[in-house]
Amino acid sequence: MLDVQAVDHVAVTVPDLDDAVSLLTDVFGARELYRRVYAPRGDEMVTQFNAHAEARYRLAKLRLGGTDVEVFEYTAPDQRVEHPRNADVGGGHLGLRVPDIDAAVAALADEPRIRVLGEIQRIEPPHPLAGRRWIYLLTSWGLQLELVS
Repeated sequence: MLDVQAVDHVAVTVPDLDDAVSLLTDVFGARELYRRVYAPRGDEMVTQFNAHAEARYRLAKLRLGGTDVEVFEYTAPDQRVEHPRNADVGGGHLGLRVPDIDAAVAALADEPRIRVLGEIQRIEPPHPLAGRRWIYLLTSWGLQLELVS
């Protein structure tokens, strides 16, 4: 068994790096640490990233609530542009803990890049997380987020 000490970062691929960074910094309070453009050498995109040989990317690294988030904007001749849903293989979401979920959802009411899905839910006993409240959000490009409180 590996000795994993912590989750170092999470990463998401988005269609527009500038828009995604703007949303995550302006709305969710992320702090941009740096940006870079990757210029691969030789067959690195295939061997290192499991991507098309002609794929390229721009990257912004953000700190969001104490976790580093790498935001990638790829271009590739064979790129798929549909973001997987939670139920799709490869799907997922980012869970963000907030102190007041009601205030957070109210603050998102006028944000055009976010769609609030359903209503705030409460986990009931005997679940080990009884009392926790949660709701899912969907960004304009398809990334799902979960607010928990």
